[in-house]
Amino acid sequence: MADPIRSYLAECFWPGVTQAQLEELDNRDEPAAATGRDSTAQVRNRGSMLMPEDKVVFCFFDGPSATAVEATARDAGIPFARIVESAGLPDAPAGGEGSQGIGT
Repeated sequence: MADPIRSYLAECFWPGVTQAQLEELDNRDEPAAATGRDSTAQVRNRGSMLMPEDKVVFCFFDGPSATAVEATARDAGIPFARIVESAGLPDAPAGGEGSQGIGT
């Protein structure tokens, strides 16, 4: 039986990252080259949020475990400090105002 899908936050100190780089990451169909591993194939990139003054990025994922999200983030080159389970991430609006930085 597969693990239930949960929400996770990757907390990143990421000096020099640009909004364009995060949008590219958020818009990838698969945020990592982790094909072939069942648990990482179930990880979904929900988007990211950049705090430029602090050089901090929060990346949001759904997945079966923190370990699967860690593997996916590592494969995608995301320099996370930690991965924590999270709750309360609202669904992104479908296009239009307020949806920048939120991916698929």
